[in-house]
Amino acid sequence: MGTLDCKRLLERSLQAIAQGHGDRGGPASSPVSRYLDPQRHRIERERVLWPMPTVVAAATALAEPGAFVTHDASGRPLLVVRAPDGRLRGYLNACRHRGTRLVGEAAGTARRFVCPYHAWTYGLDGALLGRPHAEQFPHAPAQDCRLVEVPVAQRCGLVWAVATPASSFDWDGYFGGFGDELESLGFDDRSVVWREREFAHPSNWKLTIDAGLETYHVQYAHRKTIAGLFHDDMLVADSQGPNRRLVLPKRSIATLAGAGDVDAALFGRHANIIYFFFPNTLILWQGDHANLSSVFAAAPDRSVVQARLLVPARFWSLRSDEHWRKNDELFWSALDEDFAMMASIQSTLASGANAALRFGASEFVAAGFHQDVERLLGAEADAGSCA
Repeated sequence: MGTLDCKRLLERSLQAIAQGHGDRGGPASSPVSRYLDPQRHRIERERVLWPMPTVVAAATALAEPGAFVTHDASGRPLLVVRAPDGRLRGYLNACRHRGTRLVGEAAGTARRFVCPYHAWTYGLDGALLGRPHAEQFPHAPAQDCRLVEVPVAQRCGLVWAVATPASSFDWDGYFGGFGDELESLGFDDRSVVWREREFAHPSNWKLTIDAGLETYHVQYAHRKTIAGLFHDDMLVADSQGPNRRLVLPKRSIATLAGAGDVDAALFGRHANIIYFFFPNTLILWQGDHANLSSVFAAAPDRSVVQARLLVPARFWSLRSDEHWRKNDELFWSALDEDFAMMASIQSTLASGANAALRFGASEFVAAGFHQDVERLLGAEADAGSCA
């Protein structure tokens, strides 16, 4: 299992501060149509968001056999359950008879799932167990009426699902070393969720991701909250496929110079570490907890955000409830400033003031995110560039 190389990241951060700037890439642009077009919104969901993993629950929500959650924010109805054999199973939450939503509750426990419309009954393994007057369905044998399965996995203290039906998914390839790093920090099936929240926001989903992948805005958008903690426009970034890790050194990181071995908890107090799991999950490690945001595309100009404060078990008993409350309030005071900027951007996009949004050299990670989206869209991507 990989671990966070704090010594190397500290060296890179101090070097960046000494030279006066962090990592850089080429300037880029992104046409405003990427944030406005209904047709593009549709194909982004079909080709980018639905075929890739997203967080649907904390692992603790599905700890016991029979525990289930439903999830609709992706735009597809998902049902994830812990089967009696301990395996996670994921399905489209739709009866195979007439398509009724099989489970209406957000979470609960069950021994089987019974359709409320005609009582078709399914096992937790997805098999059709029974239905009234089964002889009326010679054209639909039971073996052909299993629930439609989607890939699911438990990693980093979270349950992830792919909203596109498939028999398998390369989970190890997807998470790579960044997943190993998070698990080495203590994010496992014992991690505690201190708070969860969900809200809609009047901006395109990609604007939220853009803001999470650059530090150019910090000294200005966050001047009333966290700007004083950080160096101006400074980040150190690494990529593993479309996934990213960003290190945002705080001014206090200078106190670690010459400190010798630095563990992840100490390093996390002097630098924000953002893990981005493409296409829509941002996880911010802050030394003893993480703030997680998953962003879903509800409409071209509207997104849904699901957020959690997640604490490794080894830190949970060492801190008071007041500690988590203060950290949560600080995080959201800054993030609310980001969301205000995103709504402001969305409100001007159709005005014609800009044909494209521009990314400077220090915003190269956000530009790279758009390149990865365009790669998955293929021939239907627009002709504009983000390179």
